[in-house]
Amino acid sequence: MCSEVMASGGLHICCLTRITLGHSVKGGMEVHVDSLARGLVARGYRVTVVTTGRTDGTEVETIDGVRTFYLSGTTPGRYSHEWGRATLSCLERLHAEDPIDIIWGEGAGAYYYLKWHRNPLAIPVFTFLQGTYLGELGTFWTTLCAKGEWRKFFKTIAWRTIQYFRWDLWYTHGADVVIGASRENAKLAQWGYFLPRRKVVTSVNGVDVDRFSPDPVSGRELRKRIGIPDDIPVLLYCGRLEPEKGGEVAIRAFAQLRSQHPSLRLIIAGDGSQREELLALAVHLRVSDGIHFIGHVLNHELPAFYNACTVFLYPTLAVESFGIAVAEAMACGRPVVASRRGGILTSIEDQETGLLVPAGNSAALARAVGRLLADPSASARIGKSARVKAEQSLSTARMVEDVLAVVLRLTAHCKRGRG
Repeated sequence: MCSEVMASGGLHICCLTRITLGHSVKGGMEVHVDSLARGLVARGYRVTVVTTGRTDGTEVETIDGVRTFYLSGTTPGRYSHEWGRATLSCLERLHAEDPIDIIWGEGAGAYYYLKWHRNPLAIPVFTFLQGTYLGELGTFWTTLCAKGEWRKFFKTIAWRTIQYFRWDLWYTHGADVVIGASRENAKLAQWGYFLPRRKVVTSVNGVDVDRFSPDPVSGRELRKRIGIPDDIPVLLYCGRLEPEKGGEVAIRAFAQLRSQHPSLRLIIAGDGSQREELLALAVHLRVSDGIHFIGHVLNHELPAFYNACTVFLYPTLAVESFGIAVAEAMACGRPVVASRRGGILTSIEDQETGLLVPAGNSAALARAVGRLLADPSASARIGKSARVKAEQSLSTARMVEDVLAVVLRLTAHCKRGRG
């Protein structure tokens, strides 16, 4: 299904990624691919996305000018040898019909093309990192320590180091440029992969600040639908229900706050392997009556959830590459209390555009939230500053500009070399 010719106009940029929003998953990587691809198309560039198969059998679709090929016979959302082989075949057909000017590897997306096939089309490649080796080790350590299972770290580090040599070094050193999703992510990439400084740049995972914007009406409508009165303070946790995301920390902090704020509610928007465990924890702490487990929320529904909350919580244990939910909440003008970890520091200036607390510390999280609930003027000030920061530094437009600078530099260099 890679035989359809792309429309003419601008450069042809091809993204290789294991997962997209079309796989019915909403995470930082999926949102980033979608928003960057649409942003590039809006600037007049042609964008093709090549990804893994879909369970519903869809093989090709075009949305907002972005054409996506789901390679049939490959495992949805996962890298595999089958996908590695199918990717090259698809790229060769696309390149023959409408020459590809540059390949964008999302995460390890360009691994097979760079290692197995050694860039046979001689096309410039940039890798956009959504995580790093050092960041993942930090996440493993914090998560295991929180569960009292720190001894497992040594088994984990052995396995991950094998992957480091087998995978990571190929899609970082093999690329012409490596882009980190935050200042912190870029630094970890440079240090962890021993990359020269000139090869590493930063571009945030921008958010659509027009769609994610202050909208009290949508917030009130969502509250009404869930059954929460307008005058009740609401905390929001939005993310996967996995140990490293800190859902347990959010619930424990909420339980500590209920004694002083008995009407307080907590909305948990997301799903994952910890769902039943977190439900049981809420019952054990006797706060289940104040927690709304919503389940998976579609991407277009998220702005209403952010606008419905009084304070947004991001108590991650992970060394985040960026933390897209933090930027989305900030764009909606919500005060955010988040872990002092990884790329979150690119978005939040403590006490100015949000509050930062130690990762895994539910007491510190509760204290920070309590200060905001007790001082509405400070909460409003932080929310307004967060919106300004999102507009100026965390927008899709800013992200597209940063990536285009890389694209134009690489393609110009390639043309000079051919000349």
